[in-house]
Amino acid sequence: MLRSSPADITFIPDGYDASATQTMNRSTLTHVFVTDEHGGLIKDDVGVATQPAVPVAVADPVAPPVLPVGKSPTYYVIPLHGAVGETILANVLEKSLADAVKRQPTVVVLDIDSPGGLVEEAKQIITVLHKYNKKLRIVALTGQDLSAAAILTLSAKEIYVKSSSTIGAATSYVSSNMTMSGKLEEKMQSAWRAVARNSAEEGGHEPMLADAMIDNDQELHWETVNGKPVVKDGKGDHMICRKGKVLTLSSHEAVDCGLASGDADDIDELGKALKLDNWTEMKGLGTLLAEALPKRVEAYKAEMDRIGVRFVQDLEAAVKADPTQQVTTVSRVITTPGTPAGVPVAPRPYIPQPYIPQPGIPQPGIPRPGIRPGYPGNPMMPAQPVQPSQQIVTETRGTSPAAWKGDSIACVVALFKVEGDLNEVMALSGAYGHTNDTEMVKDLREKLGVIRGTVYDNRNKYLPVLPTGALRTQEVGGPGTVGYVTTGPAGKPMLGFQCTLNTAPTGGTPKPVIAKLAPLFSVEANPPAEVVNVVAKDGYAVGGLIVDTDGKYVVAVKVIFVGYKNGHVVKSDTYTSDWVGTADTNKPVTLGGNGEMVVGTCGRNAANLAAIGLLVVPEAKK
Repeated sequence: MLRSSPADITFIPDGYDASATQTMNRSTLTHVFVTDEHGGLIKDDVGVATQPAVPVAVADPVAPPVLPVGKSPTYYVIPLHGAVGETILANVLEKSLADAVKRQPTVVVLDIDSPGGLVEEAKQIITVLHKYNKKLRIVALTGQDLSAAAILTLSAKEIYVKSSSTIGAATSYVSSNMTMSGKLEEKMQSAWRAVARNSAEEGGHEPMLADAMIDNDQELHWETVNGKPVVKDGKGDHMICRKGKVLTLSSHEAVDCGLASGDADDIDELGKALKLDNWTEMKGLGTLLAEALPKRVEAYKAEMDRIGVRFVQDLEAAVKADPTQQVTTVSRVITTPGTPAGVPVAPRPYIPQPYIPQPGIPQPGIPRPGIRPGYPGNPMMPAQPVQPSQQIVTETRGTSPAAWKGDSIACVVALFKVEGDLNEVMALSGAYGHTNDTEMVKDLREKLGVIRGTVYDNRNKYLPVLPTGALRTQEVGGPGTVGYVTTGPAGKPMLGFQCTLNTAPTGGTPKPVIAKLAPLFSVEANPPAEVVNVVAKDGYAVGGLIVDTDGKYVVAVKVIFVGYKNGHVVKSDTYTSDWVGTADTNKPVTLGGNGEMVVGTCGRNAANLAAIGLLVVPEAKK
């Protein structure tokens, strides 16, 4: 439970009663994670020391004013230079095309020079081109035009090639995801081929060309039909590609097979090819956004690197705290090599074993202690070769199961920070238009969320199951090394304690401390002489405990007894035992004593009793 105010946050730890609350100043806290019952983050109630906010992306350039459309032909250039998914982005292209719609140029020229890039980004660009093909005359002028860039170019209804251009070679599935299995990669390749065919159909080009750019099993040629080149399957006089080769067309081949409408090395030549001589450029966002992109990419990478460093640190902390990594069972094989045949073996001493009779089991022929029969007076046994053997030894390494819950919570907190890092990456990617990165990170965040939920749900794996309705009080004392929980028969109250005293050098001077404090659920007739039994009178049960501690060990306790009749606590009827042990700190702490039924103990052990707490069941509300 958590109570919050502008200055402080008050915690009631998981499974404890109100006496275990802690109040902390917000200025000392980095994060307070409020979760549901499965560790799902409901709210990150941030303290003063917060992580830096995501910086605003580099601002888009200001678009020039929209001028009236004249009678002379105009062109609007959108440079698509660099890698798809880096400096060629769907959201930037859409901004440019939307700006072009406002200005209504005669032609929009996509100036393409790209080695390819991310398939997911290319898919989004194709969608954008399909949308704006209905509103604008879009012409692609290509130089280097490979892989994902070649497929998006096919969506342009008119393609012109520069004399040095190449177009095709889209077989490699370049994804923003991690390494894929063979079956998954083929599945993704198949989907990519469908996208490529759709892109070609949108641009009015032969879909077999798109397939051949991806699949090296194609064999294509072209023929002249009605004065126009037509691409056909199989062998022919004008081969475009052969089996085993992925299609990559030179500028001349692109024109010859009909994919390209013609060639042009610059804007002026393109204007002449389109019969739009003396056209003029219509200034707009297209070139301005392209010029700004390298700076945006640089800023984006710098911010991603900054977050990446923290992400790695937080992820390493989560892995380090992962309880499944802390407690490991290791099996190893111990091999005894034996003695090779023919190698002399020294005789070993004969050690006679005594005959130990076992009731009801006859032992005929087993010798009594003495010299082994058959070797009278001989203290040595004859040498025998040793046969090789193997033995499997299993051992547990790492943190003990007692620390499982603490490690689990530490892992959950570290994973919250990792998820926070990923949220920052998503915000940054969205601000800079890298939507594919956003989807990839979202998928990773969801997978980490499942892991975090599993760790949280298993946090009590090694803790004993508490009685129904039982709560832990705080544990008073020192740190200890081994935690414990002790309960009795279901529904039965504690009747007292069995206490063992010891002497420990606390603070440099030996002093009495409590070595063990065991709960009693029945009264022993003859308790051991070395223990002190503190037992309730008839009609009473344990209702609480007053604890005195020196900060390292429990040094003394008083037991609060409360009336107990017909299965219920009588809160008004109490008495208190004498001190067991030597109380000298004058700062005792009371556990329980509020009318609860005490059903067990919890605490921490060291050389002596380090800390003690109670398991209590509050009185049911009427």
